[in-house]
Amino acid sequence: MEQPIEKCLSISPNRLSMLRRLGVYRAYDLVSLFPKDYEDWTKRSVIAELRDKEDCSFCAIVRQKPSIFRKGRLSVIQTVLADETGVIKAVWFNQPYYRTKLEVGTTYLFRGKIKRDGKSFEVINPNFREEGTDEIPGIRPIYPMTKGLTQNNVRAWVERVLPEILSELPEPIPVSVRKSEHLCSASYAYEKIHLPQDSSEIEEARKRLIFEELFMIIGGLKAIKRQKASEGNAKSICPDRAAKESLKRFIRSFPFKLTEDQERVFLEISMDLSSNRPMNRLVQGDVGSGKTAVAAAAMCLCAVCGHQSIFMAPTSVLSYQHYMNLKDLFEIVGIRSDLMLGSTSVAEKRHIRARLKSGETKVLIGTHAVLSEKNEYNSLALLITDEQHRFGVRQRGALSADSAEDLHTLVMSATPIPRTLAMILYGDLDISVIRSVPSGRMPIETYLANSAEDSRVYEIMKRQMKAGRQVYYVCPQIESDEESEGIASVTEQYELFRNSVFPSCRVALLH
Repeated sequence: MEQPIEKCLSISPNRLSMLRRLGVYRAYDLVSLFPKDYEDWTKRSVIAELRDKEDCSFCAIVRQKPSIFRKGRLSVIQTVLADETGVIKAVWFNQPYYRTKLEVGTTYLFRGKIKRDGKSFEVINPNFREEGTDEIPGIRPIYPMTKGLTQNNVRAWVERVLPEILSELPEPIPVSVRKSEHLCSASYAYEKIHLPQDSSEIEEARKRLIFEELFMIIGGLKAIKRQKASEGNAKSICPDRAAKESLKRFIRSFPFKLTEDQERVFLEISMDLSSNRPMNRLVQGDVGSGKTAVAAAAMCLCAVCGHQSIFMAPTSVLSYQHYMNLKDLFEIVGIRSDLMLGSTSVAEKRHIRARLKSGETKVLIGTHAVLSEKNEYNSLALLITDEQHRFGVRQRGALSADSAEDLHTLVMSATPIPRTLAMILYGDLDISVIRSVPSGRMPIETYLANSAEDSRVYEIMKRQMKAGRQVYYVCPQIESDEESEGIASVTEQYELFRNSVFPSCRVALLH
């Protein structure tokens, strides 16, 4: 398993470097390069059942002799295919040799991506085999690729190495767990994920491999959690009577009364902070549930006990909003807060750093700029991150690494993750959930729609804008790339809304 891949395969240095771009250095790395999809030639449709943008297999007769024409350097072959349910046009680009391989009146099995062309359909660059021959493949894996390699290259190499690896694979899942969860063995999973005979084998293999990955992650996170709990080197935040009175005055200054959920979560945080074991807690709650108020109370608790806190938000806009919302509240109890962004002037950063070092500033709000090595703290105790996934574990640990003591860490997320999934994603954290919202706030209603319902979603957006309201449309990425085909990007969606969907409305872009 640990054998270098060049010892297992006779390949050129050039192809070896291509494999390394895919993360393949050892034989085990190659068999762990799992297929991202499959070509299923066994699942056949008729022409009338073909759907736009889907990869499909279907049998059809070649109705007319393939024609060829050129567009500059591009050669285009076209023909018409038919079965008893309908007809479809087939198109190949820059593959002129296919013209002589297709015979009129002969039935072939075709596989390719279907595309709507007006009221009709066409299949683009389909592979094909003559029906009734032994050449028809079953289910073929489709692997992640890099420039210079082909699917056939990787398939051949996997088939060469796989038999040698199967007998050496470790079995990290106990037999009792495998039986209770109805999981196959590791060797069966690796064999069938690469060489399946039918779709049920793929599902069985995937179930096992996914379970194993999560099993190992949870085990590792639990070990980290046990280690952190046993180390115990954080500041113990225990307020005296005067500090408690200041904290009460701060909470009473909120424009709303804390909900039972907020009070419960703040109590959990207070108990964590009172221990010298570093707090690692996730506070989860929908937008408007009052997570920021709880975080502010935690920062106030630290400040009135003489310690400092950092509040990190993922963007400058959010950081500024938090600062403006909290600054006056902190001043009520004499707590100095500062805002540090990447755009903050050098002179202002110098003044802020002086106040942090002296202890005058008790709360620092900002983006990742607060992680600067130049920042020296008088008594830093608490780090709060808003939407932690935007920062990453390495950034989260940067401040603790520079400190003689561990920091208490509080993570806030509005992402609606089920508790069981949150335990997997944040396995090193304790979890608190705020379900209710402060009185007077509008309830949040959540609906799920897929991409086929885009037009309906756009109509709802139009109605809201016509009523004088605003709409936020959040995308998972800023720009599209080859690896994320089909995933909406901010830049693409902005152009679509501005030019096509909402041309009469003012559309702004923020990222």
